[in-house]
Amino acid sequence: MKTKDTAQLRFEGIDAIEKGAIQPLATEAKNSMLHLIGFDPANTKPTGYILTRAVDPKSHRPICFAFAGSTSKPDGSEVHLQGPC
Repeated sequence: MKTKDTAQLRFEGIDAIEKGAIQPLATEAKNSMLHLIGFDPANTKPTGYILTRAVDPKSHRPICFAFAGSTSKPDGSEVHLQGPC
């Protein structure tokens, strides 16, 4: 599904059921994800950014980490993520 000014993403490290998902768990998972990335239904243009290095070969969606808020890094910057110490 393509919608103006949106992109479908595939989150890094999350294996989600996309078709035939069990309700109400699928809706609860979606709502939790939207909350974590700072989505507010009253705000039609939420602020956020993604980090990606690959595209799913079947769906052509970016495989990424999604973050709420803004970043000081310009688009295309090289970023290295580290796990907890």
